[in-house]
Order: sequence, then structure tokens, then C-alpha cells
Amino acid sequence: MVVRIVVLGLVAGVLFWGYLAKRVDFSWFRAGLNESVAAGLGADETTAGG
Repeated sequence: MVVRIVVLGLVAGVLFWGYLAKRVDFSWFRAGLNESVAAGLGADETTAGG
């Protein structure tokens, strides 16, 4: 039954983030992410988690 809980959690997470993405403009986040990726391409793994 743990699998069912995990699947439900994933579905709820996807729905939540999809709803949030429609409500909030994430372009600033994507721009910053692209900038950091272009700058180092994961050179500093410690900050990968955010």
C-alpha cells in the first residue's frame, strides 16, 4: 500500500505545481536557472538542491 501512497503523492504534487505554474510566472526562475547552468554546468554540486 506504500506504492499507492507514493503515487497519490506524486499526482498531488504534479497537480499542485501545475496549478502554481499557471498562477505564478516562473520566467524569472527559468532565466536564473539557465544563467547558472550556462555559467558552471553543475560545477558546484552543493548548491544544486537550491
